[in-house]
Amino acid sequence: MDKLTSWDMAKRLKVCRKPHLTNEKQRRHCSYKFGELERGVNYFILQLEKMGVKTAYSCEGHPHGFYVSFYSPYDIARKVSSVGFFSVQLMGDKNHFAIYLNNNDIDITERQKRRILRMASRRWDDVFGKLPAFEHGENT
Repeated sequence: MDKLTSWDMAKRLKVCRKPHLTNEKQRRHCSYKFGELERGVNYFILQLEKMGVKTAYSCEGHPHGFYVSFYSPYDIARKVSSVGFFSVQLMGDKNHFAIYLNNNDIDITERQKRRILRMASRRWDDVFGKLPAFEHGENT
């Protein structure tokens, strides 16, 4: 196996969050209150938060593979999009975006998904910098 990536290291963490809901309608209809994130989204949630982004919903095993929705200024969503690996979609509310694995309409295996997420985390480390806990190889 290759050297552990930041994505692999973040999967070892127990990360708990509640969604950042922006309006009363969203709060009334949300069944998700607080809990542990699925381990496969940890790295990307933590990176987005490092950029000052508020995450809303995420799923490691969505029927089409993976997604994280977040609230941010357009320029941050644009930068995330420019890094590759994910498509960034506007979700309807102002400044509400979601990242999805590119080619979500094509079925991929779990192994392929893990490989893509590892490659994406390497690229995000290059562009956005490593997560502070992983800068010097801690948690390896």
